[in-house]
Amino acid sequence: MFWNQEYAPSLGGVEIYTQNLAHKLAAKGHDVLVVSSHSNESFDRHAIIEGIPVHRFPFFQALTSRDHAAIFEIQKEVAGLRQRFRPDLVHINFTDASPFFYLRTKPRKDAAVVVFHSPLDTAPGGLQLGKTLAVQVGRLIAPSRFLASHLEEVLSLPEGKVEVIRNGVHEGRFLKTYEASSAEPVFVFAGRLVRDKGVQVLIEAFSKLTARHKAKLRIVGAGPERALLEEQISRMGLRDIIEFAGMLPQESLARCMAEAAAVVIPSIFSDPAPLVATEAALAGKAVIASKIGGLPEIVLHGETGLLVEPGDAGQLAGVMEKLLLEPETAKQYGKRARGRAIAEFTLTAMTEKYERLYQELLSDSLV
Repeated sequence: MFWNQEYAPSLGGVEIYTQNLAHKLAAKGHDVLVVSSHSNESFDRHAIIEGIPVHRFPFFQALTSRDHAAIFEIQKEVAGLRQRFRPDLVHINFTDASPFFYLRTKPRKDAAVVVFHSPLDTAPGGLQLGKTLAVQVGRLIAPSRFLASHLEEVLSLPEGKVEVIRNGVHEGRFLKTYEASSAEPVFVFAGRLVRDKGVQVLIEAFSKLTARHKAKLRIVGAGPERALLEEQISRMGLRDIIEFAGMLPQESLARCMAEAAAVVIPSIFSDPAPLVATEAALAGKAVIASKIGGLPEIVLHGETGLLVEPGDAGQLAGVMEKLLLEPETAKQYGKRARGRAIAEFTLTAMTEKYERLYQELLSDSLV
């Protein structure tokens, strides 16, 4: 049983991670069920999505409105769902309010793992929920050493208490070879259009680059910053060379990356383990990324890509120019990135690690 903030058709890093893992486990013969928040009223409360049963509840709305009747009703529904499904193991993705309802409905003895996908909110509510999970859940996981160290610090845990399992990418999609169709060099950004992702810095850097060289920029994703970014692009006179591609399914994103001179991840916050970095690596692309958060664990500077100081548009333009002028260097970075990704960052490798962890938890629960 997975506990999630969102699930398909929502498309974010955690949603893709859960969807890929759920399908891989189901294909190997495991019964899988997803419990998620219900933030979009157009989504069915109960549905079968590509063979995976999904049950959505208004977790966040009930807690923020302090609607005790709604909280009680959700607990009752979840408890009934647990009783019917009788999960051997629970996999909690801690990104929102759903773990509160897990804790309110869990049996006394429960085989469970909690995976933290982002730095823990140190506000009293989030911190207390994290501390409670750390005590009551058997194993704690993070997708990067950066995030594991952060959790050990804020939760006052001993070093090594939080294990690292790297996020895996669907190799069947990103290992394919696609023919590039763009005549000009294209740089690609993929992610949510929010300020923390640094797209505004990338646009500024691209403006400096295209003052000297011909190139295009493709921005994949959606989010609340799009209107501001479009305004910035118009103000800089870049409309003809910057394209908004919107949200793309995984296969289309893989094809888009195939055309890239490099994939750029200009984050200005401590992104713990952005999935796009591993997707680009598996696609065999050099990555230019900010030297922050968990990115240096995925992008090895001077080996599989290049790292820059977050927020430095001048430095970012400089390394984009370097790869533009040295396509063979970019190709070698991409080749080494793909080799490392095949060994460490595939969905198959991640699933095998989780299966071993699940088996250890189930063995411990029988003691």
